[in-house]
Amino acid sequence: MNASQDSPFAIEAVLLTKVYGSGNTEVVAMKDASMQVRRGEVVALLGPSGSGKSTFLTAVGLINPPTSGRVIIRGQLVLDGPDAKANLLVFRRQHIGFIFQKSNLIPFLSAEENVRIAMELNGESRSAAAKRSMELLDYLGVADRAKSLPSMLSGGQQQRVAVARAVAPEPRLIILDEPFSALDAALRRTTREQVLAALRAEERVGHETGARRAIAASGDGGRADDTVVIDGSDVTFQQPSLGTNAAIEGDAFPTVEVQTLQGDAFATAELLGQPLVINIWGSTCGPCKAELADFAAVHIEYGEQVRFVGIDFLPPSDREEEFARDRGVQYELYYDTNGEFITTAGISAFPVTLFVADDGTILRQTGQLDADRLRSLIESDLL
Repeated sequence: MNASQDSPFAIEAVLLTKVYGSGNTEVVAMKDASMQVRRGEVVALLGPSGSGKSTFLTAVGLINPPTSGRVIIRGQLVLDGPDAKANLLVFRRQHIGFIFQKSNLIPFLSAEENVRIAMELNGESRSAAAKRSMELLDYLGVADRAKSLPSMLSGGQQQRVAVARAVAPEPRLIILDEPFSALDAALRRTTREQVLAALRAEERVGHETGARRAIAASGDGGRADDTVVIDGSDVTFQQPSLGTNAAIEGDAFPTVEVQTLQGDAFATAELLGQPLVINIWGSTCGPCKAELADFAAVHIEYGEQVRFVGIDFLPPSDREEEFARDRGVQYELYYDTNGEFITTAGISAFPVTLFVADDGTILRQTGQLDADRLRSLIESDLL
């Protein structure tokens, strides 16, 4: 797969399944779990104990690879099922920060040394790593305990040091797996707010603006931008409301290059000249699973009067096409390989459907549609 390094997503997990054992002892811990996190976004993963949150997080964090499915980080295919497409140890150390339920600090190293070693392993000089370690510990309120061993720190202080260690190497992705669950309610709330502030404070921790991500499995939504709900083996990505998309009704349809299923460049300007229904979707978007089948049915009824087009915001793969075809989709499909279409249109919440006049004017932008509502809008807006 030739994934784009300019992908708008920090991470994409596509149809992850994790199976333990075989035969009578087989346990399906996770099945077809998908989600995506955009750059600069904090997402909360919610669900009851035993629902598979940690299984999902350790899969996307490259600690416990899935049995099947793909993990894509910044447009780079890193895992395809159990097959590693990169040196996972090195890749994880350089690009992923993981904050566990327990701090997992090295017991014989001081707080400052626990943070510093994460950078030194990636080739940072000792002096630069020491300077950044103290900056992070100071920001998180534990600089005065920099020389203390973990055993001399409280639970909240240990977790703050663990956060500094995860942030220090400037990873592309930061994963939090219920890091505050062992703290009492008041301390949990205070620590969570401080940590989220640290993750967002780009200028205070030295990260390039928009470079970090966080996936939280902390038991509540906190101040996440989006919420992911996991129940049993299924993960549903709850996208933000349509209000987070740009108001583009009345604007001209984006004329950019997308990619055909065969990998060829295609100019969206060639779509103009007839009424259009443009559905922007992806297999990691839970509502798309239901919506695509409705679009396929309505296309059969209106396909001769209106041109139906699907634009997939995920990187190209045979699995994406199969996902759509399995739901009956027969209209033309394209990949927004570089995210140029959704960026130009100001789209960040999915699924989205654009109703476009034959002169290229966007008449309407909607969220998830069922078949009846889709028929009604085609009749009122396009015919």
